[in-house]
Amino acid sequence: RAEETLIALGAHPVGKEHVIGLLKNHSMVDKRRKEWFLELYDFLASAFDTEKRYLWDETTEQLFAELEQIPFILTDDQNLIPLKDFTRQDQLICYPQSIDLTEVRQLFTEGEIVFLNRYFQESSIVHRKRDSQEIEEKRERVKDFFDSIGVKKYFKQYHIINQVILPKFTSDKYKKYDHLKLYKLVDYIRQNLSSYETEIRSNRPRIAEDEIFREIEEKLLIRAYYYTPTGERIDIYKSPGDVYFSKYYGKNEVMEELFQGVEGVYFLSPYYLNREKKESKKKRVRRQKVSYTWKKFFEKMGVWSSPRVARQKEWVSISGNQRYNSRDTRYASCL
Repeated sequence: RAEETLIALGAHPVGKEHVIGLLKNHSMVDKRRKEWFLELYDFLASAFDTEKRYLWDETTEQLFAELEQIPFILTDDQNLIPLKDFTRQDQLICYPQSIDLTEVRQLFTEGEIVFLNRYFQESSIVHRKRDSQEIEEKRERVKDFFDSIGVKKYFKQYHIINQVILPKFTSDKYKKYDHLKLYKLVDYIRQNLSSYETEIRSNRPRIAEDEIFREIEEKLLIRAYYYTPTGERIDIYKSPGDVYFSKYYGKNEVMEELFQGVEGVYFLSPYYLNREKKESKKKRVRRQKVSYTWKKFFEKMGVWSSPRVARQKEWVSISGNQRYNSRDTRYASCL
């Protein structure tokens, strides 16, 4: 009745389009208290019912797309960030964690991992004095909302690999890193591959064996090399499926000899083995045993020990093509 009276007097109800308009004005938002943000998130959870997203109309979808790019997430260090920053595809937003993050902080120094302000966690989670029932109920609704829009409740190696490391390669950000930095990123994947596999299997118990590491295989780039016609060795980063094991990875690895002189063939760099030996000597510390050696890891990623068949999208005739001499013709359909 009061609402009807106010509307009759000319008042307008606040809709999600008004709130998003407010959020776009950063100067009106960045000094707000955390209690205000809890109210904001509770409103957004109601305005954008993500469980019924299939019922959203075009206007709601458009407003939510705008919301994702506005800095409205209050972090634990009192900054505001957007849910999706298209200039930072390697960013992970998650709840504050109680585990030791020393290794992660040393590896990711560019703000890739952001923690939500701990005020939004339920009191039972952070073991603090319980607030009013109303506030706790809001926190619970807000938690469900954050879960549905990609804020991670648990901090897992699976999230680090898929949402922080792999986007660096798909966005070409890796090009600004030196070999050592890229080695550490690949080494993180290797050392945590068992945990990654466990997480995949727990979420998808019927997953096929060749699908478990598919996302890593398709997005990861590893250090390799190739030879120019003059015999010069050139370093390059390639997808594991485009690379052969070089002679450094075992006496039975003969692809380098087999494809000697053939253009467009890439071999796995010995850098990974050499770097591991160098670090072991330098630290003189017993490192935690990993489930995968470098050789086994690269096998899982799809590096080749035998000639691979490369399908052409179109028929290619090699008749009369001087690029294929009598020796090469035997491998014309193989790479």
